[in-house]
Amino acid sequence: MCELHFQNLNPAAARGFSPELCAALPMHACKETADRLSSKCVCRSFQSIQHQKVRKCYPLSDAFMVQNEYPQSSKEPKWHILVQVSENKCILCSTLGGYVRYAPMYIHSFRLIAPRKLLEAQLINQRYQNYEDIPTVHDRLRWCRHHKGLTQKEVAELTGISHSRYSDMENGAVDYYTKEIADKLAAFYEIPVYDLLDDYNLFLYTGQGKLIREYRESLGMKIKPFAQLIGIDRNLLRAWEADQKRMSLNSWNKFFKNIIKL
Repeated sequence: MCELHFQNLNPAAARGFSPELCAALPMHACKETADRLSSKCVCRSFQSIQHQKVRKCYPLSDAFMVQNEYPQSSKEPKWHILVQVSENKCILCSTLGGYVRYAPMYIHSFRLIAPRKLLEAQLINQRYQNYEDIPTVHDRLRWCRHHKGLTQKEVAELTGISHSRYSDMENGAVDYYTKEIADKLAAFYEIPVYDLLDDYNLFLYTGQGKLIREYRESLGMKIKPFAQLIGIDRNLLRAWEADQKRMSLNSWNKFFKNIIKL
């Protein structure tokens, strides 16, 4: 903060600076010199035909300080809601000592998450450093559940899946689950549904009938010769293509795992 004066040069006018020093200092050097003299300041210089150059410097802290803006009081201000802007945002108002003050208030809520079974959670976290490193569906389910701080029973209740069914899925005891269950768990854990599908379940999720029919037609074959080619009954092939009968995991591994690209 600077005050501008035109006056005859006075050695004391520069607040401890000699006239020669003030006149010789360039603009950017004034602050550095003032710092060394324990006074941060901003300086401006003026040239008058009849007067010599004078720099008068004031500390910035003094320039911007407003004395007694809020009088000291032993009472704590009482705040009340002036305007409710939204569900979690409002404007507060306080009156104290004749002064009115305003302040915004934001309301944040957080769910504290902690694993219910700490030892189990520690084991899976030690085994996998990141979610992307998990190769199996059942371990991905377990990882996601622990990071939500839930038990198997709670997940089952929240998703509408039976407790025994979900428990078997986490234990790797289930080789097939419906499209509905896969979609529910993916939405609940906020992950892509394909993260919960191995090759066999991805084959079923995409549509076994559609994929078998497309592969057969790509070979230019009818149902009967194609059934003979792979060694199955043609009626069974028709049922698979019409999605009337779900293909078993053993049949998938035997006939289509290595030939149908997903």
